[in-house]
Amino acid sequence: MKVGDIIEICTTGNLGALTAVKFFNRLIKKTGGLRGVVVADHGNSVSALFGENVIIVSKKHARVLDNRAKEGENRV
Repeated sequence: MKVGDIIEICTTGNLGALTAVKFFNRLIKKTGGLRGVVVADHGNSVSALFGENVIIVSKKHARVLDNRAKEGENRV
């Protein structure tokens, strides 16, 4: 993932504990079901802009939908 990528929150198939289910429900509620734009990469996680909110998301729980950060596409 790079800055400029469009991502969405994706839950893994086997969530496991009730705590994980609650975590994902809160995360989806915070994002409003919107897709986000990566604004910073922190190694194992990214900061993404969902509407007006910047939320830190683990890369394990984010899926790239559109790779706008490809080399050569950002030229004006």
